[in-house]
Amino acid sequence: MKSILHAIAILTLVVSTWSCDPNRYFSEYQSIPEAGWSNSFQPEFHVEIEDTGQIFNMQVMFRHAPEYPFQNLHVLLHTDFPSKKSITDTLTLFLFDATGKPLGSCMGDFCDVEFLYRKNIKFPEKGKYRFRMEQRMRTPKAALPLIFDAGLRLEKSNLHEK
Repeated sequence: MKSILHAIAILTLVVSTWSCDPNRYFSEYQSIPEAGWSNSFQPEFHVEIEDTGQIFNMQVMFRHAPEYPFQNLHVLLHTDFPSKKSITDTLTLFLFDATGKPLGSCMGDFCDVEFLYRKNIKFPEKGKYRFRMEQRMRTPKAALPLIFDAGLRLEKSNLHEK
């Protein structure tokens, strides 16, 4: 039953995101295995960049249970450029405020939260970029529980280099 509700929540989010956002360039979620998010599982996103003058805002997105046992989430975001150059950023993302209230929007068994990762960025190379998310939480278990999906979103900024 939980997987059916999960599928309905994803479908609703995808339809609403794609249908009413003209600035969306890329938006995708990857499901985390039901056993939990292990360090070895890295959701991947492939984005084709054709216009190096286009300016974007980039967001990372997560879907989690309201019972997620931590206030935050530590993630390494690996970016592989078309030229094979790679960079890695360390992100500390707060899913709950100091009182334990979720910072995203919750509906039933799921909370959705988005974080602005980069604002007004340009990609220096044309071609396919690969983004990988690696969770870096120190947990007593082998896998991080109650994170269901990880996502990446690129929006076209109203700015554009001429």
